[in-house]
Amino acid sequence: MAHPYPCPVCQIGQCRPSKTTYLRLMDGERLLSAPAMLTYICDVCNYREFDPTAVARVEALLGEEATSTDGQRGFNRLLSLDNREPARTRRAKP
Repeated sequence: MAHPYPCPVCQIGQCRPSKTTYLRLMDGERLLSAPAMLTYICDVCNYREFDPTAVARVEALLGEEATSTDGQRGFNRLLSLDNREPARTRRAKP
């Protein structure tokens, strides 16, 4: 089971495991959707990021290398579809 960790953004809350749909635009024209991907969500500022292991598995299935160059968390942050900024304030509808 995944364990919570301190939020790298607000440094107050805990990023707790949850499930979210992973969406990725490929080659500018195809949309990949993977439901129920492991995601960590901060209980204070709502910062969200995908589990690096889960993202690596999807990329392995696609035949692509991981997008992280330094091996640290953060390369897999959720991005808004509007402006490609980290989704800190956007909340998923229930």
